[in-house]
Amino acid sequence: MQGLRPPRDWGASETGDQEPGGARRDLAKYLDEQGDGEPLIDLVVFDEAHHMRNPDTMLHRFGQLANAVSAHRLFLSATPIHLRNRDLHSLLSMVDPDTFAFLETLQDLIGTNAPIVKARDVLLRSDSSASEILDLLSQAKASATLRHSKSLQQIHNAVATSKLSRSERSELAARLERVNQLANYVTRTRRRDVEEHRAIREPKAPELTMAADEKRFYSEISGVVGEYARERDVNEPFLLASPQRLLSSSLAAASHYWCGSMQDGEEETDDDLGEGKWDDRPLVREIVRRSRELGLTDRLSEADTKFTLLKRELNELWRGDVQQKVVLFSSFIPTLHYLQDRLSADGIETELLHARSLGPGPKFWSGSKLTHAFASCFPPRSEARESTCSSVRPSSITTFPGTPCALNSVSDAWIV
Repeated sequence: MQGLRPPRDWGASETGDQEPGGARRDLAKYLDEQGDGEPLIDLVVFDEAHHMRNPDTMLHRFGQLANAVSAHRLFLSATPIHLRNRDLHSLLSMVDPDTFAFLETLQDLIGTNAPIVKARDVLLRSDSSASEILDLLSQAKASATLRHSKSLQQIHNAVATSKLSRSERSELAARLERVNQLANYVTRTRRRDVEEHRAIREPKAPELTMAADEKRFYSEISGVVGEYARERDVNEPFLLASPQRLLSSSLAAASHYWCGSMQDGEEETDDDLGEGKWDDRPLVREIVRRSRELGLTDRLSEADTKFTLLKRELNELWRGDVQQKVVLFSSFIPTLHYLQDRLSADGIETELLHARSLGPGPKFWSGSKLTHAFASCFPPRSEARESTCSSVRPSSITTFPGTPCALNSVSDAWIV
């Protein structure tokens, strides 16, 4: 989706493909023109739909445009989206604009659901009593919406007469899920409910000490952002977030990117972090100017403490099992190109996949395959090239300036 979101001024400009964002602008205009006609798409599927939760972003606007030309829609996310009721409402208002025209509708449903959600959780506790559950079910039945619910009454009767074995508790909890007033719109599978085929996670979070050149580059770029913010009376932590994420992903890759390969003002990232109503291109130009003045790209590559640790982890992995394959994820395409170059130079075969690596012509996948860039690498032994990997045990590599990152929350960690 990130590569499809329109420029913020897409409705005002008549420019074409020669201007950055021209194709995305044209797509937005076309979808907007077709919005009142017959659906162009039978089913639109949005992966990582939580990225559209902010109605002020162009990702959200693109979601609205795509919805308007689609007969059916499906939003997918493995990331909790209920940070605030407003975030969940902004997504539900695209799923069903008529029902969720107002935030108050969602708030009423959440209030109605509260005793049902709690009753489900209590049901799944083996030490809970029938009286606890019945009390919560009675609270749910007291609402005007559920007062005449036959399903809820049947569950109430079953709890009152059942021995509440483990299997019965699970079945009743599943039935309660269907009584939930959001069940027609949201289908949720909790991680704790998955009993089979769980991924084995063995995270490692080593703390790294930056080399002198790494500290200098990190501090200098952060200083550029701080000075820019103070001069324009802009929130400094807000401006720092995106540049520091790229720095934390890879200092050497960030330097190489800002010193030569980037297009003016356009970050190569799959994240909408920091997308707002202001124009950040002047700040990006300041970062580019300072990066080129410092000229530290080669020295950062030589001193790359994070890459050194990655290589050590890879060698350790392959000493134990030469047929293991490794997948490295990043939100930043420059990091992936940098890793591919470094690993290839060390005789490690790699494959790189992201939206821009596909080139022209038809693309046979969509959703997160186009927005989550990743690289896979293979051990430097030819007999392992055709092997398959049945499981991946991820480790997290610490992000600078020394705070270990959580695997489930920081996407620009190198996951091994």
